[in-house]
Amino acid sequence: MDAFAAFDGEVEALLGSENPEAALTEAYFAFWNRLKKEVGTASGFTGLSEYLFLKYIQKSLERDLGLVFEPHQETDNTYSLRAENIILTHDIDIARFVKIKPQKTDIAVFLQKEGKIELIAAFQLKIYISSPGALSDDLRKLGDIADAFPRAHVYEILLNPPSKKGVEELQEFCVKYSGRAGVVSKFEVGCNVRLNIAIKSVYEKVD
Repeated sequence: MDAFAAFDGEVEALLGSENPEAALTEAYFAFWNRLKKEVGTASGFTGLSEYLFLKYIQKSLERDLGLVFEPHQETDNTYSLRAENIILTHDIDIARFVKIKPQKTDIAVFLQKEGKIELIAAFQLKIYISSPGALSDDLRKLGDIADAFPRAHVYEILLNPPSKKGVEELQEFCVKYSGRAGVVSKFEVGCNVRLNIAIKSVYEKVD
């Protein structure tokens, strides 16, 4: 059985849909709830949420730009996905590719042109905001990226609604980086960006 094929099929069926972030969120929680019923708990279960959103971004780029991403080994234990001049990563230190202090982002998109690599989009994903500082840490990281790369777009993906304070933090962040920051979520926080629009910000930078 190829479990990845099943997940990929679900993602492909959503390509171009009006609100894929809601469907991807619901797919994640459907699996999470089924897992609890099958084995008693979902404790220790990680990775699917990032996989679903990364694959949606990858398959959207492949479909709309006519690309085919292939795995490229970066270190003994990590791979990027590469297609022509685009590099797509998950949880890899972005300082490996661009000049910035060492840090990881859940999903990053780079453009490679004339021997130079530029970070053009970064996504941080939160299933649950487990502590008051967790969202602030994400926004600080995205802010560092936005400051270092003035053309980069930065997005927070939320699978659950934030607190009132969290909404305020997100709105302040969106205002500070107006035009290139937003929240991808089925929960409205006042500065939401549809996932397809976020991906379009990548298209606009690719020749």
